[in-house]
Amino acid sequence: MKVFGEFAFDERARQLRRGESIVPLQGQSLDLLVLLLDRAGHLITREEIRSILWPDSNVDFEHSLDVLVNRLRMTLGDTSKSARYIQTVPKKGYRFVEQVRSEPGRNGSFHRFQLDSQHRTICFRCGSGRSSRLALRTFALPEVCSTPRGTRAGIH
Repeated sequence: MKVFGEFAFDERARQLRRGESIVPLQGQSLDLLVLLLDRAGHLITREEIRSILWPDSNVDFEHSLDVLVNRLRMTLGDTSKSARYIQTVPKKGYRFVEQVRSEPGRNGSFHRFQLDSQHRTICFRCGSGRSSRLALRTFALPEVCSTPRGTRAGIH
C-alpha cells in the first residue's frame, strides 16, 4: 500500500482510495499513477511515459499525454498551477512531488528490509486481522569472489 496525502493506493488490487472511499481510476490514468508513484521524486520524461503507455501507437501523443495528466490531476484534486502531487517540468516531463510512504495493506501484506554488513532481514505479516502473524527471515548477503582477469566474478 502506497500512501500519499489523503490517498492510499493498493498496488495488488490496483485501487486508489481516499479515506474509505474507492476513487474511480482505470486504464492509462491508473498506469500513469503507478509509474509516478514508483518513481516519486524523480523526473519521468515525456518520452519515457510515451514508451511505456503508448509503445507501438501512432496516436497524437503530445495531446493524449496532456489530457491524461489533466485527468489524473482532476482525480487527485491537483492543478498545474499549485501542484501538490504532479509537478510539470516544462518541455521535459513530470515529477510526483508528494511524499509517498509504504504501509501495510488491507490484506496485511507488508515488507520491510533491514540491511547490515552481514545479514538481510525480511520482516513481513502473513494474513490479516487477528489471525495475522509476523514472520522474520534472515539471509546471508552474497559474497563476490575476485577472479582472474578476463573471467566473470562469481556470487556465492
